Amino acid sequence: MIRPISFFLLVISIQGCVSVATQIPTQGAGQMQVFYATDRKPQKWDNPGVYYGSKRGDEIQYGVATIDVWPIDHDEENADGEVRKIVSNTIDTAFSRADQTGKNGFFKRLHDPARNGKPGDVMLFVHGFKRNFRAAAENAALVSASIGFNGATVFWSWPSLDNAAGYLTDRTTLLWSQKHLAQFITELVQTGHARRLVLVAHSLGTQALTQALFEEIGTDRLSAWQVIDNLVLMAPDIDLGIFQRDIVPAINRVDIPTTVYASSNDLALITSSSLNGYPRAGDSSDKIYTFPGIDTIDATQVRQSFLGHSYYRSSFAVIDDLQFLIVGKKPIRKRPGLTRVQNKDQIYWKLE
Repeated sequence: MIRPISFFLLVISIQGCVSVATQIPTQGAGQMQVFYATDRKPQKWDNPGVYYGSKRGDEIQYGVATIDVWPIDHDEENADGEVRKIVSNTIDTAFSRADQTGKNGFFKRLHDPARNGKPGDVMLFVHGFKRNFRAAAENAALVSASIGFNGATVFWSWPSLDNAAGYLTDRTTLLWSQKHLAQFITELVQTGHARRLVLVAHSLGTQALTQALFEEIGTDRLSAWQVIDNLVLMAPDIDLGIFQRDIVPAINRVDIPTTVYASSNDLALITSSSLNGYPRAGDSSDKIYTFPGIDTIDATQVRQSFLGHSYYRSSFAVIDDLQFLIVGKKPIRKRPGLTRVQNKDQIYWKLE
């Protein structure tokens, strides 16, 4: 019998082997800048700019990352079976460089509408397990460019070990990092640079974000801010019982519009549930879970990666829904591609 921890390492190792290779930018390629804050320690870097490794740093580092962005061609088949290659709004990204700005320089550039679109609109992305700094920057840019976010895009990068064996260490590092993340979110709001704040997190990053919000900042301050426009939790690797008992009531107390994306084909979360002994909030393989005051979206049927865990990167349907939610500000009942499902007292939405 394969032990849970061994199976988990096998699954995550496979994920690394089958990730989509970065394509070479072609026609339509360009660059974008995303802001970063990190409590990673800077490491030696032979290329221009600065880079951050997987060791814990002594303080928050602030800066701007430059990302190459280009559209991806894909094949589309018509009713007659004819296939043509078209360029969609789907994009790919590649890390170019990162430059430190310091705290004051960071917020000065963040508030510049000539660089960042609509003043005061900020999207903060928090990455998940097994992400290095480069991948975190690319993923943040991917989400922002794919949905056409017209504001400043910021990502928080905590010191993930970036290897399969680092899962348990990463969970401990999240506890260490959550105070820094809470400090950074507080700075975003109290400096007046975020008047509309969209919070997006994936996988284990959802745990970091919710802990920072509800354990460190607290519901009293969150209620007083009234700037958080959306909280989006994609494939949340959070203990279901803790989510139901602690996080859901806190979300409802501060009245933050919240969306949870879950899937029954998420092999990474299925394995995490087995490893931890209890189900995760984003794992619907046993059943779909719904939560009072929160929109639950079943992403089981959408196009997915091999492990079914990073569907925000692999699914046109998820990207489109994020665009309608974050950019279009459409309520769930008015977003195309979603089907309302009611099972006894449970109501959720199926994305196809």
